[in-house]
This record gives sequence, C-alpha cells and structure tokens, in this order.
Amino acid sequence: MYDNIGGKIKSLAKTLSILGAIATAILAIVLLCLDDKLLPFGVILLFFGPLFSWISSWLLYGFGELVENACTIEREAYSKEKNHKVSMSVNSERINEIQKLRAQGLLTEEEYQQAIAKER
Repeated sequence: MYDNIGGKIKSLAKTLSILGAIATAILAIVLLCLDDKLLPFGVILLFFGPLFSWISSWLLYGFGELVENACTIEREAYSKEKNHKVSMSVNSERINEIQKLRAQGLLTEEEYQQAIAKER
C-alpha cells in the first residue's frame, strides 16, 4: 500500500490534472449554454480552466518526484554503507590471517609490513 509512494503521488497529480481539465471544460460548456451574459466567463473558463488545472498539477507532481528521489538516495546510501561494512570485514579477516602467519614465523617483518600496507 505504501510502496513506491512517490510514483503514486505523481500518478495522482496526472489524474487530478485530467479530471480538473474535464470538469472545467464541462462547466464552461454549461455556462455557454445557460445564458448569453455568462458567455465571456464560459469562454475564459473553457481556455484557462484546463490550463490552470494542468499547471497546478506541477506542484503535486514535483512533490512526488522529490519523494521518489529521496527514496532512491536512501536506498543507494544504505547499499553503499552495507558494502563498506562487508569490505571492512573482509579486510579485517585478511589482516588477522597475515598476523597469524607472522606469529607462526612464516612471514618476515618486511613481508608482514608489505602485506599490511596492501590491505589498508
């Protein structure tokens, strides 16, 4: 229900824009048919009603875009953090192995220093 909320907000903006344009066009036609005194208002509403509906939907659509981008940034940051932790864990294990080899006397001090420098 709350997955992909940014996309749903953007869809809502599009839907409201279309419904608003249709509603203002219908209202304009009704005004045109009712009375000659309402003719100027009907013409203005016929042209500017759908335009206003379309332009006003930009704000809601922009909000949906912001939410969607924020979710993407959060997902990528979490992924990078997780990969960094895994990488640090692997490096830590390799350093432990190098230290064990040194403690067993299988690595000289020079070899040990070179191996540790490569891991950091």
